Amino acid sequence: MPGPVESIAQVPLGDLLPGESSASVDQIRRSALKLETHRDAAGHVKWHWYPENARHLFTGDQNIELVLFDAIALLTDGADWQKLRLQVGRRPAGTTVTMEIEAACWHPERHRLDPLRQAKWPEQPDSALQKGFRDGVFALTNYLDNGGADLRNIRGQDGLPGPS
Repeated sequence: MPGPVESIAQVPLGDLLPGESSASVDQIRRSALKLETHRDAAGHVKWHWYPENARHLFTGDQNIELVLFDAIALLTDGADWQKLRLQVGRRPAGTTVTMEIEAACWHPERHRLDPLRQAKWPEQPDSALQKGFRDGVFALTNYLDNGGADLRNIRGQDGLPGPS
């Protein structure tokens, strides 16, 4: 697994997305920069990519998804943390974008990651991959703009226990 790197500029998107036009790849990079430079996520974003999955041909199981590249931002309040994930994966039916937000709960009786928000954008015709990616970045930055970096607030809204 190559990475992690802090900038999408270091991820070989052309190799990972050989069917995408250069304009679409450029749009994906521009969208990614919005997450990388967001005041709450800046310095926390790490990109990973999986070149072996770009060359993989599907056989057999039609429910699998191979991750081509993803970004993970780990935000912490000193006692706890949450994970924001944006990934581009390939399924037999096409390329997808998935956005997930999880919070760690370090409570003695309930020690785990709890999903807070999830969304998926399947690929559609006409370069919809870059639109799904842009929408995923918007969902993450909108979440942060509306108090998502404040873990105490998020726990209260979602009924999660606080850190021990």
